[in-house]
Amino acid sequence: RRLAAASPDGIRLVIVDSVYSMDGDIAPLPELRAVCDAHDALLMVDEAHALGVIGATGKGIEEHFDYRAKVDIKLGTLSKAIPSMGGWVAGPSELIGHLKYAARPFLFSAALGPAQSAAALESLRILEREPERVSHIQQESARFRRMLNEGGMRTGDSETAVVPVIAGSDDAAYDYATACRAAGVIGLPVVTPAVPNDLARLRIAITARHTKADIDFAAEAFLKAAHECGLIAG
Repeated sequence: RRLAAASPDGIRLVIVDSVYSMDGDIAPLPELRAVCDAHDALLMVDEAHALGVIGATGKGIEEHFDYRAKVDIKLGTLSKAIPSMGGWVAGPSELIGHLKYAARPFLFSAALGPAQSAAALESLRILEREPERVSHIQQESARFRRMLNEGGMRTGDSETAVVPVIAGSDDAAYDYATACRAAGVIGLPVVTPAVPNDLARLRIAITARHTKADIDFAAEAFLKAAHECGLIAG
């Protein structure tokens, strides 16, 4: 509706995350592409939590949807699955040329250091050489969510390595985090206004270095702490 009501003059731009950082769900790219095409709008996607995590080989949301839909502008960070610093933007050459001269963070920042550049490049090479890291994250994330759900805890609409473990109130999330630490795992509480009322949670991130044994231990610890806090009956 907002696109339909927008002025026909100028550029229409829809901006979304590919993986949402608090809920771990994935943007419906084919549907978004169809809406953008219907209203002559560009689609920009933030791949911060997707690169190295979704898609058969970790290439992000387009690969996740088997390249059935195209993104016009992509951007992301080099500080999550790619363990360095800085960020990147990919798009039409006209846009990139404009950003080089008009983007304040680019104009007024120092260049990325050689060590950080080398770390990012080698991480991308490892991602290309070892796609099994991506499948491991996807499989173990799904298993972790399933174990928590079967044990009585909610993980929202998560489909990825970002797993929210819903506690309810802000106080419940703080108490749950304390109980989890005592059980041997760390889950950082996320409370209002970062999330809606009564949906405070612990935000968990599964990585390629987590083994099956790690996931088993973590799921058991989170469920044990939930019982102690009264988040699970019985």
